[in-house]
Amino acid sequence: MSITEQYLEATRKMQENWFSAVDAMTSQFSKQFDRPSTAQFGAVDPRKAVDEMFDFYGRALAVQRETAHKLLDANQQLTEQWNSQAEQFYTAWRDQAKTMTETARHQMETFAESAREQAAQFGQVVEAKVAEAQAATREQAERITTATAEQTQRLASAAAEQTARMTGAAAENTAAMTNAAAENTERATEAASAQVKRNFNLMNTAQLKSELSSRGLDTTGSLDELRARLREADAKA
Repeated sequence: MSITEQYLEATRKMQENWFSAVDAMTSQFSKQFDRPSTAQFGAVDPRKAVDEMFDFYGRALAVQRETAHKLLDANQQLTEQWNSQAEQFYTAWRDQAKTMTETARHQMETFAESAREQAAQFGQVVEAKVAEAQAATREQAERITTATAEQTQRLASAAAEQTARMTGAAAENTAAMTNAAAENTERATEAASAQVKRNFNLMNTAQLKSELSSRGLDTTGSLDELRARLREADAKA
């Protein structure tokens, strides 16, 4: 609780006690006045009791006033101390914030400068690496091109030689196959002729006439005459 709250609480309790005392005294006087008697007034002086009661009220009010003054003075001093401390704290905080701001700005400037330098160095390194890579790529491409040309020339020479060999072999094979085919044709012709000679008896009239016509012979006569004419032509051949 603050000093003001403590003062108000103490005042409230003092007033409650004071009102309780006043009620008790008032109730006592009421009882005395309700039953007036010489003996009672002789035992208790009402004027003196009233004076004592108001004296008590006066002293209580004086005590409350003095206590209120002291509490107000203490509260004012405490408020001044708090204001002074708050002003000192605000000044210190402002100075600290200013210092921190300047430090942070300096650090940011240093960091930015360092970042720019690092970026520049990194860019130079990257450019150098790119140049090296391009040079290596050109050299590799030239070597590949040269090797490809040499390989192509060797393949062309080998293909030409292979073609020449294949052409010669093909010509030889063609000649051999032609000779073999001629021989086979001749043998087939001879075999066919022999087969025809052997099969005249199996041929009908139309077949016999066709054979005679192909040989330029007469196609008239009976079946036996046609066969005889073909046999004679084969015998003469």
